[in-house]
Amino acid sequence: MICCKKEREANARLGKQRFSKLLAPAVSADDDDDDNDDDESRPSDIELSHPVKELCKTIDAFIYVVDSSADSHRVNLGDTELSAMMNENWTQAKAPLLVLSCVSTATTPSLSCATVVELLQLRRLNRPWQVNAACVENLDGVLSGIKWLLSSSS
Repeated sequence: MICCKKEREANARLGKQRFSKLLAPAVSADDDDDDNDDDESRPSDIELSHPVKELCKTIDAFIYVVDSSADSHRVNLGDTELSAMMNENWTQAKAPLLVLSCVSTATTPSLSCATVVELLQLRRLNRPWQVNAACVENLDGVLSGIKWLLSSSS
């Protein structure tokens, strides 16, 4: 099923959980035990789809983009996806991660980079990482992030 922007926006307004086609539900031996189910998704509850795992094995560096003008809950939802992507079972352990904390215009209020670090739990990663504030309108912050990424991946 193809999901378009209007469907994603309607689902967001209705509070429906977002689903990424990069991810697949994790299969475990205790899936039959429904007694401990809770409503929150945990990183252990998902994993990357097979094609994405294979792709991650070949990548030398990662760029992850977050909308830092959004509320912190929305940024925090990205933690599950990012944790799955950064799993050292299928990525190079030292492949650096650049997080671009983006706003649409220079005057748009945004979350601080320190807040983004906490929401995405970047301190638990065992690889080089950096968060750069970036502006989509004029690309401020993007070039310095790319320069850091290139110097970290060599």
